[in-house]
Parts: sequence; structure tokens; C-alpha cells
Amino acid sequence: MKNSESLLDLFSPINYMERITSKISLIHGKGDCIIPESGSILLAEKLKSLGKSNNLQIAKLLGHGDSLPLRKQVSELPGVASAFGYFFSNI
Repeated sequence: MKNSESLLDLFSPINYMERITSKISLIHGKGDCIIPESGSILLAEKLKSLGKSNNLQIAKLLGHGDSLPLRKQVSELPGVASAFGYFFSNI
């Protein structure tokens, strides 16, 4: 168990945030049943604490195996477009 915890730390991006030199756009699916949005929130908080520019967007529109009907996805489009806009304007 101790070795697996060490591997998780080794591969976790949160341990390498200080190396980032570019702006970051984080986009995560709200209620993602595979990877919880809390991970992206932690990444955004860590980036902010390091003074790194970032944009976090959590949207119901995205996830693993999206299954929302189109009428429920439309309200999420502006936020997702904003996150992608931030990304493309900073590359």
C-alpha cells in the first residue's frame, strides 16, 4: 500500500504545478463519476497560490459518457466556450 501511495504522488500533477510557465485552462465535468471535479478545483487552488494564471470551468456539459439531453446542455455552452476561448487566446 505504501508503494502505491508513492506512485500516486509521483504521477499526480499537483506536485509539479510550480514548473508550469504558461497559462492553464482547466475544464471538468460536474458530477463526473470517474474523476471527481474536486481534483481540478485543487489544481486551480494550487495554481492560484503559486501566482499562476488559470481558468477553471466546471460544466454539466462534460463528463465521461455524457448522457444529458441537449436541452439541459445548452445552458452550459457559454462557460465551456469561455474556457476554450481562454485556452486558445493564451497559446
